[in-house]
Amino acid sequence: MLHDRSPLRSGSLRPTTLLLAFLLGAPASAQQVLRVHDGERAGDSFGYDLDRAGDVDGDDVPDLVVGAPGATPNGYRSGRTYVFSGRDGSLLWRLDGAGPYQSFGYSVTGMGDVSGDGRADVAVSAIGEIHPGSTWGGTVHVYSGADGSELYAIGSPGAISFGSRVRSIGDTDGDGTRDLAVGAPMGIPAVRGGAGLVFLYSGRTGVLLHTIQAASSANDRFGQTLADAGDVDADGRGDIVVSAPFDDSMGNGAGVVRVCSGRTGLFRFASAGTTGATYGAIVAGAGDVDGDGRAEVLVGPVLNVGQSAGYTVRLLRGSDGSVLRELRASPSAAAAGGDLDADGIPDVVVSRSNYDAGNLSAWSGLDGSSLFRTQGLNPWPTYGRSLVFAGDVDRDGFDEILLGDWDAPSHGAGAGRVLVLSPCPLPTASVCSTSPNSVGPGARMSSTGTTDLSRNDLVLLAQEMPPGVVGFFLLGSARVSVPFGDGVRCAGEGPAGLHRSPIGVADGSGTLTRPLDVAQPPGSAIRAGTTWYFQAVYRDPAGPGGSRINLSDGLRGTFCP
Repeated sequence: MLHDRSPLRSGSLRPTTLLLAFLLGAPASAQQVLRVHDGERAGDSFGYDLDRAGDVDGDDVPDLVVGAPGATPNGYRSGRTYVFSGRDGSLLWRLDGAGPYQSFGYSVTGMGDVSGDGRADVAVSAIGEIHPGSTWGGTVHVYSGADGSELYAIGSPGAISFGSRVRSIGDTDGDGTRDLAVGAPMGIPAVRGGAGLVFLYSGRTGVLLHTIQAASSANDRFGQTLADAGDVDADGRGDIVVSAPFDDSMGNGAGVVRVCSGRTGLFRFASAGTTGATYGAIVAGAGDVDGDGRAEVLVGPVLNVGQSAGYTVRLLRGSDGSVLRELRASPSAAAAGGDLDADGIPDVVVSRSNYDAGNLSAWSGLDGSSLFRTQGLNPWPTYGRSLVFAGDVDRDGFDEILLGDWDAPSHGAGAGRVLVLSPCPLPTASVCSTSPNSVGPGARMSSTGTTDLSRNDLVLLAQEMPPGVVGFFLLGSARVSVPFGDGVRCAGEGPAGLHRSPIGVADGSGTLTRPLDVAQPPGSAIRAGTTWYFQAVYRDPAGPGGSRINLSDGLRGTFCP
């Protein structure tokens, strides 16, 4: 591979902050595009694969690795790979494929520090490169993050499509470094061609640890997608989730996902889709969502029939593979394991492509509630086909998101684009239930403005109250469920206490309004990275419960700096 430190041509791959009105159109929420990276030329397929690189440059901020397998620095589709600073988006280094049709950068992954120099390293596949001594194409290179020099290379061990997917896996062999899983979904031609294989290598040395193969039929494509599953069996070693999206054992094109022990290479459990689902086209490690000490895995798409027809993604328990939660989405890609709302629980984000506008949806790992939904990020059909958590690149306490659109016409058709997206500011969300009052089904909370503390523009509203009644808002740092008056109090006293706003009066439409000034009590108790619960308490002398006091439903808000 060629290591290129030459300056980029004017206007190419320059990180840019664009007007949100241009990028987001009319968004359903106000997530911020922190940075935009564009491919250099038409056909580059920049962003075909991408990953969090780890801290490559030693500034304690996670960096970004992006593949552009269609780039032509040394012939048609020789390929190119870029490593960008997470802190400011600057190009740290780039590597080029050595010859035509190598597709260098087809798959990329951050490896952690496998060389022991204190800097994170990266792995890059070139599915068309024939390594010396190999019969079939496919080579995986592991590079020093510090300077881009090659640490070692692995050639195809007789399998077609070796390197179609590469992913760093938690330490499987107990040597203190992360390891490397390589998918070859076309498998070995003489042995059920297209059945697929996965190879697990030592990240430190590149030595083969395990060859993993399902009892698959031809063309099942085992290994087409794979991911670091985390530690699903609580043995202290990293495990792997692998899909065979065309496995027909449960129906034509149903798909099967298997979770494998990284320590032994044996299967822990399997989960199957239904006819036509290509289940497992999307897999990701989700982290420990349910708090049992075992990591969960995210799988999709799930094709449902009958009254619940449509697609979902599914969180599977690491303990036994049973379904923990299903989230309704028609996914192009999904990521899990990052913390979008700073509650310490891994969350889930799903992208969807279509020919009108892409959208991005996120759910809380804690309870499955919606965190945000953003529409119109890119109008192109390959929007969000690559999607990972970036880590906290802007140091605000919230994990950012990387989205790749390899067909975006940024510098010509198919040049590609990568967005770095902040989840902040998160929209407020309704929680708990209201109780009937003297004028209807009950008062309901809403808000205007944002949960961005620097803007200080959040306004609380309680509507559908009796006109002219007095009331106030509770600000609670925990969620509770306590009967109170005619209703149930859900804003509770947590680590930062329970606070009350000044008393106000509902207007003629039955709306109580209070700007939440975070520079003055009680709003000044709110800190960045904390979640608060808001609820209106009001007098209702003619209320159906007879207590003369009632409460609205609740509103949850997680605050950004």
